[in-house]
Amino acid sequence: CFFFANDSNIYVTHNGAQSWESVTPNIPFGGNSKRDVVRMDFVDASHGWLVISDNNEFHPGLDFILYRTADGGKSWVELPVRIAR
Repeated sequence: CFFFANDSNIYVTHNGAQSWESVTPNIPFGGNSKRDVVRMDFVDASHGWLVISDNNEFHPGLDFILYRTADGGKSWVELPVRIAR
């Protein structure tokens, strides 16, 4: 599997990039949001982590927020970890 984020969606391929599936996550990023994906990593087709730079809009004073998913990027849970610059 390979995942990437573009605009406000996540895209995944399970067949070596012959076809792509669009996944709409439950959290805003990209597009018109002031939140940007800094890093996204998946250990398998279901489980992954996402670091978002929120540009101080949702969590004033914090630079980065860590999330995890267990369903291939459809739903993300914010972890109680704060990453400052």
